[in-house]
Amino acid sequence: DRIRPSLREVQGRLRGPGRWQPLEVRAAAAACAEQEELYRLVPPSDGKPACVLLRNEPTWFKGWVDLDMPDSYPAEVWRSLEAVLQD
Repeated sequence: DRIRPSLREVQGRLRGPGRWQPLEVRAAAAACAEQEELYRLVPPSDGKPACVLLRNEPTWFKGWVDLDMPDSYPAEVWRSLEAVLQD
């Protein structure tokens, strides 16, 4: 997905059965900081939470979805999705 990877979001995805242990989850930011050639930690600012970003985004990456912006999908997309989910 294209949800901006806040530290909380990353930690949430690491939790769960068969995934990282609680101590490992809490150490996720430190683990990323140790690999600064791969990750960039962005501190919280302007009310936005801390984020863990890839140092070099893939060329195909289209950017993050702004969850505070109005929906940009046409109504037909939502009608089609509704039809699929009702089947």
